[in-house]
This record gives sequence, structure tokens and C-alpha cells, in this order.
Amino acid sequence: QRLDRLSEHARRLLAAASAFPGTFHLDAAAQCAGIGTDDALAGLDEALEAKLVRGAGNSDDYAFWNTLIRQVLYEALAPARRAHLHRDLARAMQSEHESRAAARAGAIAEQFWLSRELPGAAAGVEAALTAAERAEVASDLETSARFLAMTLDLLPSGDPRRTSVQGRLAQAVSRSG
Repeated sequence: QRLDRLSEHARRLLAAASAFPGTFHLDAAAQCAGIGTDDALAGLDEALEAKLVRGAGNSDDYAFWNTLIRQVLYEALAPARRAHLHRDLARAMQSEHESRAAARAGAIAEQFWLSRELPGAAAGVEAALTAAERAEVASDLETSARFLAMTLDLLPSGDPRRTSVQGRLAQAVSRSG
């Protein structure tokens, strides 16, 4: 019922945001929702006032108060729409300034991985490798292994990097216990 009271811009913003598994990035969600900055901010204000979302760290990062709301919005999207939305979100985050894209490499990789059945998902390989390297540096071998597995799913079958990624994945799995 709270969703019914929102403007069209707010509903479109939240539908796009629902494709993020956790924290969502306002700029990327707005871009994929096809709404401008002013409409996105107005929609965000509505969602904040309705207690549907809350701030989650950076000024551009938000999360749904209740994962059930996110899930309802997400499941209302057709499967093909979901896949395209994931790819569009990945591309939107990837096109951000390089320093921001590096910090969001994991989120970018995950969005490309979730759209892996669509053409162009291999564009997420570098983000997945960056996320794996960042996790390795932080000694988070389980997360590194997860991103290396994503990399293998995203890599084209004949890619020469496949063997080295498989080796790194095997090492990460064996070292993580």
C-alpha cells in the first residue's frame, strides 16, 4: 500500500534499485530508471519519508528498510527485464569515475554476473578480477573465491586468462579452509 502512494518517478527508481542485492547506488538506479537527477531526488525523498529506504553510508548509497519490499519490487519485474536491468546497472556503475568504479568493483561484477545470459556480460570480467584482488589484499579468501568463480562464469570459453583464474580460485578455496 505504501508503494501505491508514491509518484511514478519514485516507483521507477525503487524498481531499478530493487535489482541491487543490498545497498543501492542512487545515480545508477536513477540512470536505469530513466529519470533525471531532480526527479530521482524527489522520488528518493518520497521513499525516505515513507520509510521504504534509508541512508547506507555514502550520500549516494541507500538500502531498503525491509528486504521484503525490495523482493516484491524485484519479483514484479519480468525475468528478461531483470537481466537487462542488471546489465544496465553494471554499465552505469562502470561508467562512473574510475576511482568510484574501483571501489564498487564487487557490485559491478555482481550485476554483470546476474546478467550473464545476455550479450556483453564479459565486460564484467575486469571488475570481478579487481574485486577478487581487493578481497585477497584484505585476506578475505572466501570473497575472493566468489569473485574468481564469477570471473570464470563471465570469461568467454577460449579466453587465455581462464587457466590462471582457475588456479587462483583453487588456491583461494584451499587456503580459506
